[in-house]
Amino acid sequence: PSELTDADVQQLRTLARRTWLFYEHFVGPDSNWLPPDHFQETPRGAVAQRTSPTNIGLYLLTALAAHDLGYVGMTNLVVRLYATFSTLEKMPRYRGHILNWVDTHSLETLPPGYVSTVDSGNMAGSLIAFKQGCLAMAQERVWRWEAWQGLLDLLLLLAESAPALADQGGDAGNEADSRDAPTALLLERLSEIRDQVLAVRGEPAQWRPLLAQIATEGQQAINQHFVDIMAANAGALNSEVLQNCRIYTDRIQHHLDEMQHEVDTLLPWLVLLNEPPAIFGQPGLPPSLAETWAELQRALPPTPKLGEIKEICRAGQSLAQRLSVQLAETTTHTLEAIRFAQDWCGRLVESLQAAQSSSASLLESYAILAEMADRLTTDMEFDFLFDAQRQLFHIGYNVDAGMLDQNYYDLLASEARIASLVAIAKYDVPQSHWIHLGRPLTRLETGEEALLSWSGTMFEYLMPSLLMHSYSDTLIHASASASIDHQIRYARDKKIPWGISESGFYTFDAAMNYQYHAFGVPGLGFKRGLTEDLVITPYASMLALPFHTQAVLQNIEALQAYQMIGRYGFYEALDFTPSHLKIGQTHATVRSYMTHHQGMIMLALVNRLQDRVMVQRFHAEPSIRSIEMLLQEQAPAGAPVQFPHEDEVSPPSPVRSVIAANPWSAPLDTPMPMA
Repeated sequence: PSELTDADVQQLRTLARRTWLFYEHFVGPDSNWLPPDHFQETPRGAVAQRTSPTNIGLYLLTALAAHDLGYVGMTNLVVRLYATFSTLEKMPRYRGHILNWVDTHSLETLPPGYVSTVDSGNMAGSLIAFKQGCLAMAQERVWRWEAWQGLLDLLLLLAESAPALADQGGDAGNEADSRDAPTALLLERLSEIRDQVLAVRGEPAQWRPLLAQIATEGQQAINQHFVDIMAANAGALNSEVLQNCRIYTDRIQHHLDEMQHEVDTLLPWLVLLNEPPAIFGQPGLPPSLAETWAELQRALPPTPKLGEIKEICRAGQSLAQRLSVQLAETTTHTLEAIRFAQDWCGRLVESLQAAQSSSASLLESYAILAEMADRLTTDMEFDFLFDAQRQLFHIGYNVDAGMLDQNYYDLLASEARIASLVAIAKYDVPQSHWIHLGRPLTRLETGEEALLSWSGTMFEYLMPSLLMHSYSDTLIHASASASIDHQIRYARDKKIPWGISESGFYTFDAAMNYQYHAFGVPGLGFKRGLTEDLVITPYASMLALPFHTQAVLQNIEALQAYQMIGRYGFYEALDFTPSHLKIGQTHATVRSYMTHHQGMIMLALVNRLQDRVMVQRFHAEPSIRSIEMLLQEQAPAGAPVQFPHEDEVSPPSPVRSVIAANPWSAPLDTPMPMA
């Protein structure tokens, strides 16, 4: 993929921060720390308090992604994850599978209890990547630059929202200037903080004092400017923008508090080293004392890895104790100065002991989470969902009826590809299953060949690539790339943004809930009727970030032109289908946020911004590495191609009646008139 500019990175990061806000707001004690299915902003403003294995698995990885991007610290993350896993331990399961659907309040299964092959596969794949992410925490630096980037993202979101706070109406002149002044001061202060942070990017030793300054002076200034804006614009404030600004200021405060707490808990020496006893900087310090002091400073780095803290604390305690003994022996300074320095050494020893204990506890917690994730994956039995004769998976199993669904996942170009790979890796099904997945090929308008899917959705082609390697010059990669090109061309012909997949659309049930359907592009799917609807969903194009980065960035701008970004990131969909719209409407926005679509957006973003980190975690699992060759299948040469429903791909021109233009004439000499 093409290189990202600084502006591109910032655009993607602010989208990621908005998306994570969805989970911050809707995953908590009220939902037993499980993600809801969706939040419908309008017309009902309702949260669907039910969830599925796909929702849960993607939430776990989204939380991990939020840490990768600097939005959640190690300690806060482990608290969140432990709460979710405590709930998972209590949930009903069938042969290891969490059922579709589960009430997030009561944790009861919503009838009929159903084991979905694809949902369980998505969750198992997510748990594998999650496990590896937890195991890798020991090698994570406790204080990373990403934590500062997370703060900068919030500052930018506030800076983008603040100018829209006041509705100036028709005001002009001095009155308008007086209303604008507090906003200008806020923006100036936000810019100053941003510049201060960027100035110390390569100087971790300066991070702790800067954090203390921003957490006190900077945050107080932001709050005061915000109060001034409200006072100057009383009665003319945009309530929605006001709510957004309040959320951002709250999140800024929370982010700073979390950073301080984590640093002070795991890296307590940074505060003490920032304010050392004056004696260590005075002339006449004995050489042995000066050497020990220098050695202590070197032994306590500003950005250690979590797994290094134990040994760092041990070494630091030993050196601090030696320093205290040497101070007692010195005669070059006053007794008061020596005692103050010894007291400082004592406080350092105590804080190092506490940090050693905290880091050990944190490491143990992540190890336990990894073990719990592994056990959940191992407990899922996929063999009973498998038809050994057909060598294919059933769609699922109705637990209440005790019956397997009589339909099958039989195509390689399918979202069920994750379930197939995981089941093979677990030895639940034989590798021969992979060979039995259908590989029908089609040739697109550009001459590119691609695997056919059932619905022609981006979900089928690209969703597995959130976790699986997509190797260049392979059948799967070529099909993914060709499907993206085909979708872009299809939308370009319609003069709309691109990205068609299963999503909500602008039609309601009796309770005013948006409806949901699998939309696709003709030419890629076996399903009939793909030309009947035209619904664009942003997550579909976001899945293409690793393949066609610039096309996705351009599409984000096109979606923004339709005002498709809300408080929690992208709205669900943009519906251009005439039969769904009122007379005179050209399009309608589906103002909801689906949890699993939010999760896919978040994973696509972190994969692009962090070097495909989720894919690397998934493939770090030994059982997955052992079967990677299945993903490296080359495109066949000279294979027959199919063209399903050619009448839908290129509808024939309607036959027009030909009206004869010959003049009519009647003979004049007939016995009877002819008229």
